[in-house]
Amino acid sequence: MKMAITLETIHQDIEQLKNELHKVRSMLEDESELTEEARRELKVAREEMDSGEHVAHERIMGKYG
Repeated sequence: MKMAITLETIHQDIEQLKNELHKVRSMLEDESELTEEARRELKVAREEMDSGEHVAHERIMGKYG
């Protein structure tokens, strides 16, 4: 079943992304406190950003939605 895209769903998605971004920023403030797993995940995320890879909306919603 396809979910209708409305301003409300877009707003919810943006709010969710803002919350996730806030969490990432908090982690980045002091990387020395990150676990090895978090450091690996951060490295992969940075490599994806540098390579221009994009994450599909469906992938984000599957993981966080």
